[in-house]
Amino acid sequence: MTNKHVILSRNLTKRYVIALLLIAFISTASWLNHELMIDAVKETALTVNVSGRQRMLSQRTALFANLLANAPEDQKQELRNKLSEALLLLERSHKALTLGDQEVGLSGKMSPITYAMYFEGNNPVNNLIQNYINEVKAFLKLTDAQTRDATPQLTYITQLASTILLESLDKMVGQYQLEGDNSIKKIHDLGSFFWLITLFFLVLEVVLIFNPFVKNLKAVMVRLEQVTNDLMFHRDHLEEIVFERTDELRKNQAFTQDILDSVATEIAVLDQVGNIVAVNQAWIQFAIINGSEPGQLPARTGIGSNYLEVCGKGSSDLPQQISDTFKGIFSVLDGSQPSFELEYPCDSPEQSRWFYMTASPMKSLGYGAVVTHFDITTRKLTEEKLNKFYAAVEHSSTSVIITDKDATIEYVNPRFTIDTGYTADEAIGHNPGMLTSGLTQPIIYESMWSSLTEGKPWHGEFINCRKNGELYWEDAYVAPVMNNERQIVNYVGVLTDISERKELEAQIHKLAFNDELTKLPNRRLLLDRIGQLIAVSKRSNEYGVLIFLDLDNFKPLNDLHGHAAGDLLLIEVANRLVSCVRNSDTVARLGGDEFVVLLSELGTDELNAYTLAQLMADKILKKLSNPYELNADLNKAKLNVVHHCSASLGVVVFKGDESINSAALLDEADKAMYVAKESGRNQIKLIKAEY
Repeated sequence: MTNKHVILSRNLTKRYVIALLLIAFISTASWLNHELMIDAVKETALTVNVSGRQRMLSQRTALFANLLANAPEDQKQELRNKLSEALLLLERSHKALTLGDQEVGLSGKMSPITYAMYFEGNNPVNNLIQNYINEVKAFLKLTDAQTRDATPQLTYITQLASTILLESLDKMVGQYQLEGDNSIKKIHDLGSFFWLITLFFLVLEVVLIFNPFVKNLKAVMVRLEQVTNDLMFHRDHLEEIVFERTDELRKNQAFTQDILDSVATEIAVLDQVGNIVAVNQAWIQFAIINGSEPGQLPARTGIGSNYLEVCGKGSSDLPQQISDTFKGIFSVLDGSQPSFELEYPCDSPEQSRWFYMTASPMKSLGYGAVVTHFDITTRKLTEEKLNKFYAAVEHSSTSVIITDKDATIEYVNPRFTIDTGYTADEAIGHNPGMLTSGLTQPIIYESMWSSLTEGKPWHGEFINCRKNGELYWEDAYVAPVMNNERQIVNYVGVLTDISERKELEAQIHKLAFNDELTKLPNRRLLLDRIGQLIAVSKRSNEYGVLIFLDLDNFKPLNDLHGHAAGDLLLIEVANRLVSCVRNSDTVARLGGDEFVVLLSELGTDELNAYTLAQLMADKILKKLSNPYELNADLNKAKLNVVHHCSASLGVVVFKGDESINSAALLDEADKAMYVAKESGRNQIKLIKAEY
C-alpha cells in the first residue's frame, strides 16, 4: 500500500474513527437524552398525577364530610372510614409533592414558581391544604350526633374545597403540566439538535450507522407520543371526575340551603365572634323589608357581616333594647348564658309590630350560636284584645257566665258573685241549674235550648234563687260559641238582676203616677225615677242633679184671687219648667207650690256636672221670674191678672252610691231649698249630696 493509500486509509480510518467517536458520542448523548426524556416524562406524569389526585382527594373529602353529616346512622361508620382514608391519601400526596417520597418516586424538588405558589403570597397552597386537612381532622373527631349539627364547620370545609382550594390546586396542576411540557420541550429540542448532527454525519459517513439511530429516534418519538396521549387521557378523565364531584358538592350545598329557606322563621348562624356564616331566605327578606333602602339588603346583615356590630357592641348611647340584645347574644357566644330571648317592638310605617328573638348555642361545635326571629304581632294584638275583653267583663255591671259545651261553668265574673251570692270557686265546675228556683216556666228553658242548639242566641227572663234563698228576676242573654267547624264549644251568658225593675213595675200598676192639675209626675213617680237614676248612675258613674223649688209669692195670689187663679199659675209654672229641660229629664209636682226637676246623664266629670246644674238653675229662675198673665172665665166672671212670682231653688248634685236613696236625696234638696228661701227668696242653693 502506497503512502498515499496509507495516508488516505489512515485519514479515512481517522475520519471514520472520528465519525464513529462522534456518532458514539452523539449516540451516547442521544441515549442519555432519551433516558432523561423518559425520566422527565415519567416524573412529569407522576407529579401531575399526584397533584391531580390531591385535587380529587380534596373534593372527595368534602363530599364524604357532607355525606357523613347527612347519612343514616347505619352508614356513618363506613363514610367515616372512607373520609379518613381519603384524608390520609390527601396528606401523603401533599407531603410527596412538597417534601418528596421515594416510594412514590417524587424527589420533592420544585421550581421557583412552584415553590412560591406553595409557600409564599397571601394564600399559599401549603397553608390552604394544611388548614383544610386540620378542619377535616377536627370534623372527624366529632361524634356522629355532633356532625349532624356541625353546619358552620361543614360549610367551611365545603366552601374551602369548592372555592379557593380548588382554584389553587387547579393552578398547581396546570403549573406542573406547564413545567413538564417545558422540560420535555427542552429535552426534545436537545434531541433534535443531536439528531441533526447525527444526520449530518450519517450523510457524510456510513449509512449503516444512521439506521439504528433513526430507529431509536422513531422509538423515542413513538414512546413520547404514547406517554403524551396517556397524559392527555388521564388529564381529561381527571377533569371529568373533578367536575362531577364539584357538581355533587354544589348540589349538596343547594340541598342544605333549600332546607333552611323552607323554614318561615328568620335564621342566622353566627360563629364564635358573631360573624354571620349562614342565613335563610326569610332572614334576607326580613332584612330587606326593614332596611332603609326599599328592595336593598342593608349592610351588615348578610353572610360575612358581624351581627354584634348591628347591635352597636353595647354602646351606652343606644336604646336599651339594642344594648340588651348585644349583651344577651354575647353572653351566649362566650358560654356565660345557656340561651337568650327577647320580645321587642319593630314598627313599620304601615303598622305596629312585635318580634320574638332567640339566641341558642351550637353545642355540638362548642362555639357559635343560632339567632332566630319570629313575628308575634298577631299574638300581641290578640293578647291586648283579650286583656281588654277580660277587663271589660271583670268590671261589668252585669253578671257574665261561661260554660263548656256540656253547660258546666268555667268562668263567672265578680258581678255574678254580687248578684247570686256564689263565689267563683263555688260556681265553677257546676251547672247553671244551681240557680233555678222552680218558678220559671219550663217552656222558657225549652225555647232557650232550642235556639242554642241551632247555633242562635237567646234572650229572656228567669226567676232564679240566690245562695241565701232569696228569689230574684234576671234578664238573660245567652249565645253559643262555635269553632271553625261550626261546632259548639262554649256558651256565654250575660245576666242582669232586674228585681228592682220588676218590683217597680208591680207598683206602677197599683199607683197613679201623675198630678191631676199639671199632668206632671207626682211624688210616687218622681221617687221611682230618682231611684232609677241612682241605679243607672251606679253603673255608668255619671252625675245627676235634683232641683227642689218652691214658689215665693204664691199664697197672696190664692188669698186675693182665689184657688182658680192659683191653679192657673201652677199650670203655667209647670209648662215653663218643662220648656227648660230635655225630654230625658223629669219635671214633677210634689203638691202645693212645690216642684222638682230631675236632670240625668250629666257625665262623669264632677266640675262639669256642677256647672250644668248652676246653668239649669239660673235658667229656671229667670224663666219663672217673668210676669204671669192669668186669664180665665170663673163663675161668669172674667179673671185677668198679671202676677209676679219668683222661686227659691235647692239644687243637689249626686252620683249613684250604695248609701244614697230617693227619699234621702229629695230631703236634702228640700233642705237646700229652705236655705235659699231664708236667704231672701228668689235664690239658689247648690249643694253636693251627702253620702
